[in-house]
Amino acid sequence: GLWYDPARSGEGIELEILPDAKALVYFFTYPPTGTRGSQAWIFGVGDIVGNGIEFADVQRGQRDAQGKVSSQHWGRIALTFDSCSGGGMRWDGPAGWGSLEVPLQRLTALQALGCLPIGAGTRVIVPQQASGAWYDPATSGNGFLVEQADANTLQVLYFQLNTDGTQSWLIGTAAANADGSYTAASYDPGGTHFGAAFDQNQIAKPIRTDLSLRLACASGSATLAPRDGSTPQNFALRRLTVPAGVPGCTP
Repeated sequence: GLWYDPARSGEGIELEILPDAKALVYFFTYPPTGTRGSQAWIFGVGDIVGNGIEFADVQRGQRDAQGKVSSQHWGRIALTFDSCSGGGMRWDGPAGWGSLEVPLQRLTALQALGCLPIGAGTRVIVPQQASGAWYDPATSGNGFLVEQADANTLQVLYFQLNTDGTQSWLIGTAAANADGSYTAASYDPGGTHFGAAFDQNQIAKPIRTDLSLRLACASGSATLAPRDGSTPQNFALRRLTVPAGVPGCTP
């Protein structure tokens, strides 16, 4: 699900629990003061230990002018949880990014995998769903993170590496259409900086792009149509991950 610190609204993490006591995290935020770009994101795969998750090798990606993608070790993120809906995060980044510890509050949960206690003998049926990470091999380095909130709603984050070395991301809530597709107005937050320089009051959230999305179990398609009339981006998507507890692609 999506988690954030209410005192730092406008940045947060997308957390996906994977099989075999692993987890995937994306931290969507902003660059440090003096760094190019208006947005930033970092990611890592970590180990679940007790009531926490340790991401020892958090990476930051980059695309050069020739389109080549690379990623470098950024630092470490540690998560702890005191309930299904609350916890904390500490990050230790490189020079210019620094370290900080913040509380976390849950914003979203996957369909049928929320915080309700399961009584003895209760059988919870989780439907096959679009939740997980998706990408187009033709634009490797970019991708979509999808959360199926219910049968008619997807939370969608799109992340991108730009050829000038900067990063960008969009977020939107997609609603189901009668033909099985989903559409969303995607926000493009920006205006503040990372760490101690973060100020949620400086963040503007313009709607710059309309997203349309169609996902089957293992493949799909997406279009990002900028509202300024520039050329839409089309994606032929493949699934990268299936969250723990969600059925796989069985007939």
